[in-house]
Amino acid sequence: MKRLLSLSEVHQEVITTPHALINNRLKITNTSDGYINNLKLFIDCKEASILEQSIIRQRGSLSYDPTLHCLDVGNLAPDESAYFEYRFSTTSELSTLCPHLTLSFIPDTGDSETIQKVDELLISSLELENNSSK
Repeated sequence: MKRLLSLSEVHQEVITTPHALINNRLKITNTSDGYINNLKLFIDCKEASILEQSIIRQRGSLSYDPTLHCLDVGNLAPDESAYFEYRFSTTSELSTLCPHLTLSFIPDTGDSETIQKVDELLISSLELENNSSK
């Protein structure tokens, strides 16, 4: 079965203060042959304080209130990517919010909503890259 989404994350900046300030960028790419509809990103993290968050797409970007826990990414065409850029402050060893992020979407080929944890998608995307480079 072909993967519907491919994810990768770039750690853009870490500023060390009494509370670490971390900037990250999560790339979400539609790798299917059809649209990914009603894509939403859910954030459930009590260990960090989100200072800034935005969704960046070819058609423009949207900034969201840092207290919002559900970001509407919209629909992704085949091979289209969207980026979730975020800055957060933490006193723990946390360097990414990915374990606390969930995606929900409706594939073009089905009527039912799919829900997947971002960190599981990142692991399988990394495994796929490693296997294809052998």
